[in-house]
Amino acid sequence: MTEAVTYLGPFVALVFGATVGSFCNVCIHRLPRRESIISPPSHCPHCNQPVRWHDNVPLVGYILLKGRCRDCGERISARYPAVEGAVALLWLGLWWFNGGEVWPFLADAAFATTLVVGVGIDLEHRLLPDRVTLPLLGLGLLISIVPGDLSPLESLIGALAGGGIM
Repeated sequence: MTEAVTYLGPFVALVFGATVGSFCNVCIHRLPRRESIISPPSHCPHCNQPVRWHDNVPLVGYILLKGRCRDCGERISARYPAVEGAVALLWLGLWWFNGGEVWPFLADAAFATTLVVGVGIDLEHRLLPDRVTLPLLGLGLLISIVPGDLSPLESLIGALAGGGIM
Protein backbone atom coordinates (compact mmCIF):
# COMPACT_ATOMS: atom_id res chain seq x y z
CA MET A 1 0.00 0.00 0.00
CA THR A 2 1.41 3.39 -0.94
CA GLU A 3 1.97 6.11 1.60
CA ALA A 4 -0.61 8.39 -0.05
CA VAL A 5 -3.30 5.70 0.21
CA THR A 6 -2.37 5.09 3.84
CA TYR A 7 -2.80 8.72 4.85
CA LEU A 8 -5.45 9.95 2.41
CA GLY A 9 -7.58 6.80 2.39
CA PRO A 10 -9.49 7.47 5.63
CA PHE A 11 -10.14 11.10 4.62
CA VAL A 12 -11.32 10.08 1.15
CA ALA A 13 -13.53 7.37 2.68
CA LEU A 14 -15.18 9.95 4.96
CA VAL A 15 -15.71 12.59 2.26
CA PHE A 16 -16.95 10.19 -0.41
CA GLY A 17 -19.00 8.33 2.20
CA ALA A 18 -20.82 11.56 3.10
CA THR A 19 -21.31 12.34 -0.58
CA VAL A 20 -22.70 8.88 -1.30
CA GLY A 21 -24.83 9.26 1.85
CA SER A 22 -26.35 12.35 0.27
CA PHE A 23 -27.26 10.28 -2.80
CA CYS A 24 -28.67 7.59 -0.47
CA ASN A 25 -31.10 10.23 0.80
CA VAL A 26 -32.25 10.87 -2.77
CA CYS A 27 -32.84 7.14 -3.20
CA ILE A 28 -34.63 6.81 0.15
CA HIS A 29 -36.94 9.70 -0.71
CA ARG A 30 -37.62 8.96 -4.38
CA LEU A 31 -37.52 5.18 -4.95
CA PRO A 32 -40.68 4.39 -2.94
CA ARG A 33 -42.47 7.18 -4.80
CA ARG A 34 -41.31 5.72 -8.14
CA GLU A 35 -39.54 8.98 -8.99
CA SER A 36 -36.32 9.27 -10.96
CA ILE A 37 -33.17 9.38 -8.85
CA ILE A 38 -31.44 11.39 -11.57
CA SER A 39 -33.84 14.13 -12.58
CA PRO A 40 -34.88 16.64 -11.40
CA PRO A 41 -31.84 17.69 -9.36
CA SER A 42 -32.06 17.97 -5.57
CA HIS A 43 -34.92 20.20 -4.48
CA CYS A 44 -36.87 21.09 -1.36
CA PRO A 45 -39.70 18.58 -0.84
CA HIS A 46 -41.90 21.44 0.46
CA CYS A 47 -41.48 24.24 -2.09
CA ASN A 48 -39.75 22.28 -4.91
CA GLN A 49 -37.06 24.97 -5.28
CA PRO A 50 -33.72 23.53 -6.47
CA VAL A 51 -31.08 23.18 -3.79
CA ARG A 52 -28.11 25.42 -4.56
CA TRP A 53 -24.81 23.58 -5.01
CA HIS A 54 -23.28 25.20 -1.91
CA ASP A 55 -26.30 24.21 0.20
CA ASN A 56 -26.00 20.64 -1.05
CA VAL A 57 -22.57 19.94 0.50
CA PRO A 58 -23.16 16.92 2.76
CA LEU A 59 -23.58 17.76 6.46
CA VAL A 60 -22.18 21.29 6.00
CA GLY A 61 -25.21 22.59 4.10
CA TYR A 62 -27.60 21.29 6.75
CA ILE A 63 -25.60 22.90 9.54
CA LEU A 64 -25.22 26.27 7.77
CA LEU A 65 -28.94 26.36 6.95
CA LYS A 66 -29.79 25.34 10.54
CA GLY A 67 -31.91 22.48 9.21
CA ARG A 68 -34.22 24.70 7.14
CA CYS A 69 -34.84 25.31 3.45
CA ARG A 70 -33.17 28.52 2.25
CA ASP A 71 -36.24 29.45 0.16
CA CYS A 72 -39.34 28.52 2.16
CA GLY A 73 -37.87 28.12 5.65
CA GLU A 74 -39.49 24.70 6.23
CA ARG A 75 -37.60 22.20 8.34
CA ILE A 76 -35.42 19.67 6.57
CA SER A 77 -35.72 16.19 8.02
CA ALA A 78 -32.92 15.19 10.40
CA ARG A 79 -32.74 11.98 8.38
CA TYR A 80 -30.62 13.81 5.77
CA PRO A 81 -27.58 14.58 7.95
CA ALA A 82 -28.06 11.33 9.88
CA VAL A 83 -27.77 9.22 6.72
CA GLU A 84 -24.87 11.31 5.36
CA GLY A 85 -22.97 11.03 8.64
CA ALA A 86 -23.78 7.34 9.09
CA VAL A 87 -22.56 6.42 5.61
CA ALA A 88 -19.41 8.53 6.08
CA LEU A 89 -18.61 6.73 9.34
CA LEU A 90 -19.59 3.38 7.84
CA TRP A 91 -17.18 3.91 4.95
CA LEU A 92 -14.42 4.98 7.34
CA GLY A 93 -14.98 1.86 9.44
CA LEU A 94 -14.98 -0.35 6.34
CA TRP A 95 -11.75 1.28 5.17
CA TRP A 96 -10.08 0.35 8.46
CA PHE A 97 -11.75 -3.07 8.57
CA ASN A 98 -10.31 -3.89 5.14
CA GLY A 99 -6.87 -2.62 6.10
CA GLY A 100 -6.91 -0.01 3.37
CA GLU A 101 -7.26 -2.61 0.62
CA VAL A 102 -9.21 -0.80 -2.09
CA TRP A 103 -11.14 -3.60 -3.86
CA PRO A 104 -12.47 -5.35 -0.74
CA PHE A 105 -13.36 -1.93 0.67
CA LEU A 106 -15.29 -0.96 -2.47
CA ALA A 107 -17.17 -4.28 -2.48
CA ASP A 108 -18.13 -3.92 1.19
CA ALA A 109 -18.97 -0.22 0.80
CA ALA A 110 -21.28 -0.90 -2.16
CA PHE A 111 -23.07 -3.67 -0.29
CA ALA A 112 -23.35 -1.72 2.98
CA THR A 113 -24.51 1.45 1.22
CA THR A 114 -27.28 -0.44 -0.55
CA LEU A 115 -28.31 -1.84 2.83
CA VAL A 116 -28.50 1.72 4.21
CA VAL A 117 -30.88 2.67 1.40
CA GLY A 118 -33.00 -0.41 2.11
CA VAL A 119 -33.12 0.27 5.84
CA GLY A 120 -33.93 3.95 5.27
CA ILE A 121 -36.82 3.12 2.95
CA ASP A 122 -38.08 0.41 5.29
CA LEU A 123 -38.02 2.70 8.33
CA GLU A 124 -39.87 5.47 6.53
CA HIS A 125 -42.29 3.52 4.32
CA ARG A 126 -42.41 -0.02 5.77
CA LEU A 127 -41.52 -1.60 2.43
CA LEU A 128 -38.51 -2.91 0.56
CA PRO A 129 -38.75 -2.10 -3.16
CA ASP A 130 -37.47 -4.65 -5.67
CA ARG A 131 -35.35 -1.84 -7.11
CA VAL A 132 -33.27 -2.09 -3.91
CA THR A 133 -33.49 -5.75 -2.95
CA LEU A 134 -32.76 -7.30 -6.35
CA PRO A 135 -29.58 -5.27 -6.99
CA LEU A 136 -28.55 -6.08 -3.42
CA LEU A 137 -29.04 -9.77 -4.16
CA GLY A 138 -26.99 -9.52 -7.34
CA LEU A 139 -24.31 -7.47 -5.62
CA GLY A 140 -24.06 -9.99 -2.80
CA LEU A 141 -23.62 -12.83 -5.27
CA LEU A 142 -21.05 -10.84 -7.23
CA ILE A 143 -19.10 -9.93 -4.10
CA SER A 144 -18.92 -13.62 -3.15
CA ILE A 145 -16.47 -14.05 -6.03
CA VAL A 146 -13.95 -11.98 -4.05
CA PRO A 147 -11.97 -14.38 -1.83
CA GLY A 148 -13.30 -14.25 1.70
CA ASP A 149 -15.66 -15.95 4.07
CA LEU A 150 -18.29 -17.33 1.69
CA SER A 151 -17.93 -19.14 -1.60
CA PRO A 152 -20.20 -18.25 -4.52
CA LEU A 153 -22.05 -21.55 -4.00
CA GLU A 154 -22.65 -20.79 -0.32
CA SER A 155 -23.89 -17.31 -1.26
CA LEU A 156 -26.25 -18.76 -3.86
CA ILE A 157 -27.62 -21.30 -1.35
CA GLY A 158 -28.13 -18.46 1.18
CA ALA A 159 -29.91 -16.33 -1.42
CA LEU A 160 -32.20 -19.17 -2.41
CA ALA A 161 -32.94 -20.03 1.22
CA GLY A 162 -33.63 -16.37 2.07
CA GLY A 163 -35.83 -15.94 -0.97
CA GLY A 164 -37.64 -19.18 -0.18
CA ILE A 165 -38.44 -17.99 3.35
CA MET A 166 -39.99 -14.81 1.97
